[in-house]
Amino acid sequence: MIRNYYRELFAADPVNLIRAERLARNVCEFTEYIDSKSQDPRFSELSATAKSQSKVAFHESCHAKRELGVEVQPKAILDKIADRVELPQA
Repeated sequence: MIRNYYRELFAADPVNLIRAERLARNVCEFTEYIDSKSQDPRFSELSATAKSQSKVAFHESCHAKRELGVEVQPKAILDKIADRVELPQA
C-alpha cells in the first residue's frame, strides 16, 4: 500500500509529499526482495537441500498480484526451494 497509495495521504503537503514519493519508490514487496537476492550462491546451496525434502501448497496473494503486479517472484522462489503445488483459485 505504501508503494501505490502513500503519496495520496500527503497530496496537500508538498514537503511530506516529496518524502512519501521517495519512500514509495524504495519500497518493494518481500518476495521481490528475496527473488533479487536468490542469485547468491549461498541461496542455491540452501535451496538444493530444502527442495529434496519439501512440498508446499501455494495460493497467490490477491494484493501482491493485483495491486503490485507481483506474480512471478513468489512462484520462482518456491520453485527453487520446494516442490510447489498450486491450490485451485476460488
